[in-house]
This record gives sequence, C-alpha cells and structure tokens, in this order.
Amino acid sequence: MNTDELLTQSETCERAAYWSLDWQRAKITFHELLEVGVREGVTTSRPDHGEAAGEAVIGLASEREIFTTELGVYDLCIHNASLADVVSHALRKAVDDPWKLPEPTTLHGGHEWASSVFLSPSGQSLRRVVLVSNWSKDKHYSFCRDWTTIGNVCAYELPMQLAICVLGQVRDGKRYGYFSRGYRHPINRGLRFRKRTDKGNGFKSSWEQIFREDFDDISTSDWLSAMHADGVLSDSAFSVTVDVPSKEARTHVLDLAARKLDRLMNLKNVPDEQFTGCSWPTRCGFISPCHSGQSPNGKFGFVKISQNT
Repeated sequence: MNTDELLTQSETCERAAYWSLDWQRAKITFHELLEVGVREGVTTSRPDHGEAAGEAVIGLASEREIFTTELGVYDLCIHNASLADVVSHALRKAVDDPWKLPEPTTLHGGHEWASSVFLSPSGQSLRRVVLVSNWSKDKHYSFCRDWTTIGNVCAYELPMQLAICVLGQVRDGKRYGYFSRGYRHPINRGLRFRKRTDKGNGFKSSWEQIFREDFDDISTSDWLSAMHADGVLSDSAFSVTVDVPSKEARTHVLDLAARKLDRLMNLKNVPDEQFTGCSWPTRCGFISPCHSGQSPNGKFGFVKISQNT
C-alpha cells in the first residue's frame, strides 16, 4: 500500500492496516480494475490513451481473478474497459502531456511517503482522480480532508486538483451514469442523455437505451460531445482544488502522519478487531479471516505482497 492509503486504512481499522503491510487479495474488484485503466489512460505517452486505458483493464483482468457475484464477467470487463476509455478522454485530451507520478519523499522522523496520486505535467500541482457513484457536500469535505488529499498536499507542499468523475449507480455490475449509458433515436440514430427541456420526463419508449461498449460506430469524442450538448458532462466531470495549508497546519498534519506510522510499524502483535467498520461504508477485504479468528492466508484468497513484487 502507498502511505496515504495505509493511513486511511489505519483510521478505519488498525488490524486491516497491519495486515495490509504483508498481505494482498489475489482477486481484484471491478472498481480497482477501472482505477488501473484510468491510471494508464492519464499517464501513458501513447496518443490513443483511451484505448490504452481499455487495454490495461482487459490485460489485468486476464491476469487476476475478479471479485464479484455477478454473471457474465467477460461482458463486465468490456464494460469497464469502455468506461476507462471514456473517463480517460474526459480527464485528458489526446494532445495533452501525460500526467506524472510524484517521487517518494521523506517525512520528519525518517518515514518515506509514497503517494497514490498524480503530478501535473508541469509539476506545479498534484492531481487525484475520484471515481464515485454520486456526489454530495458530505463527500466533498470527506475527500478534501482525507489522507490521500491533505496528506499528499502537505507531504509535497503542492496544491491538489481533485478530478471528480460521477459514474452512476451499479446495477447488475454495470454503471448507469452518463459516461457509460445513453439513449439512441430509432430513426436518425442521434445520441442523447437527457431532455434539454422538460427534464422531469424521460424519452419516449421508442428511444433505445444503449451502453457505450455495444456501439463501435460511436466514437469516444462523439459520445463526450453528446454529453456536453445535453449538459451532463459538467455534472459528470468537474474539479475541486485543495490549496496548501499554513505552515503550522502542514507541520501538524505531517507530525500526525509520522506518529501514526511509528505506531503502526512498531506493532508487535495483531491489533484487536474493530467491528464497526467491517461492512460499511465498504466491506473490509480482510473480513473473512478476521471474523474466523485467523490471519490472512491462501485459504482465504490472500497472497504475500513479497510474492508479487
């Protein structure tokens, strides 16, 4: 785990953070798969960066088993590959330079800070891609204040741009947001997402609901242009800027990070369970061995991180 992810995990459950130092799930979720694709899309030097994003999704899916209860796993991998393509195009134009990855830096006390976020091509600001089902004021403050944002801002003393991508709810494994779903006219084959007037009512039943991956005749740029024309692109992709705090506040955050890392790295025994956060807001990956009174192992679908590096 990167340092910001480890600190976030430790505040949810110290036991999970402790195990995360040595263990990793062999399976990967569709959300993690999508994140890998988008990461490739914004950092690749290939001019067809959207296709590179989709290929990264398919490539990883061929190597790692997917953690899901849904049927039609292959179709869902194609769905996420297509989604990674569209999101990558929304985040970065083909003529834009690739985003960078910040080098690890050293905190007070000697701990190395390894980041999970990006660096702008100019090196003047950090960037973070936030993939969510919906957006709210509570989520705004949560993402702006968590370790992945404020920790990196303080560690590198650089402002951060949060690129928010609203993907819509998941039904049967598919995303039902504007990046992946639209409506097509039965006669002129025009692509629409919502009415520009009378927005309270949907399209007539004659309009066909379509998913992006099923129509190769629609280019990614045309899909995004149609989203813009219907006024949904600005609802689905927008940014939030977090500035560098004052010197005193920055020092406080970094000192706090160092103390938390000291405590975690110096643990001699497995920490006690913390039941409250086991299943909400997200299900803990270590819930099976933890609730069985055991440590992570191959029987529960875990592998040693050292075996993957």
